[in-house]
Amino acid sequence: MKSPGWRKASASSHSRIFGICIALLFLFFSAAEAQVAKKLQILLPGMTPAPNTGNGYNGSPIDQTSGVPFDVIVNAVDNNWNIVPVNDQVSLTSSDQLAELPLPVNLVNGSTTLSVILNSNGLYSITAHDDSKPSVNSASSPPVRIVKIDYFMITPIGNPVGGVPGQVSVGETIPSVEISARDQNG
Repeated sequence: MKSPGWRKASASSHSRIFGICIALLFLFFSAAEAQVAKKLQILLPGMTPAPNTGNGYNGSPIDQTSGVPFDVIVNAVDNNWNIVPVNDQVSLTSSDQLAELPLPVNLVNGSTTLSVILNSNGLYSITAHDDSKPSVNSASSPPVRIVKIDYFMITPIGNPVGGVPGQVSVGETIPSVEISARDQNG
């Protein structure tokens, strides 16, 4: 006697079920893989994250001034440059031997912003290291140009009083003033 609602499965039913199981396993492991930090990413001013691109960012570093702090962003990412929510400890090094770098810190949900000071003129890079998991690849920034300000140039102000540039009469309106920072080459 046959049980109601039960029937013998055919070979094609088994292959469909097998195919569905394989697809589900692939999705499960793909999703799990996306949540594993594979490398770090370091972004300097002028750079923005760009997941699913070749290098993971858009833009290029903006020149910075010697001795002036600027922020860098460190992200833990998967192979497609998506941020992975981990709390690993990270540290920075720089090719500028006179750099002032922060102490190691923990990422918060896979990201942190750190302030650095590069003190030498020239092209330098900053490298982020994962201190918690050495298997996570370090990241080096593209070179950033560090310039030294030697002096400021101020455009002439108003009509010179008594032939002395920069002097104006009390109450005289000054249309505009331009101040620009200059290095040793002007």
